[in-house]
Amino acid sequence: MRRLIFILGAAVALAAPMAPAASAGTAAQGDLYAWKRPGGAPDKVFSGFDCQNADYRYHHWRVVDPQGAHVVWVVFNEPDCEGQGRVLPRETDVANSRVGSVQRFN
Repeated sequence: MRRLIFILGAAVALAAPMAPAASAGTAAQGDLYAWKRPGGAPDKVFSGFDCQNADYRYHHWRVVDPQGAHVVWVVFNEPDCEGQGRVLPRETDVANSRVGSVQRFN
């Protein structure tokens, strides 16, 4: 019984970092998915072009890029899309906990 519990625990530990990538496959093209912790369905889906407050609640991010288009999401340290911003890479999971707001630019 201990061996079964150990094997299940190891499988969960290995799958957790890959969960955002697997879950994001169901995202609408161009959306930004956010997780508080990796694993399972996203906790929040950002879409549209308006500045959106992230409230520093989410720590894992993934942009779902439509085929043939270049979607640009920028994460900002401050609320209201002010201050220093960073462009999120497309189709890559990013860990970043200092996100006050997000905005799509194209």
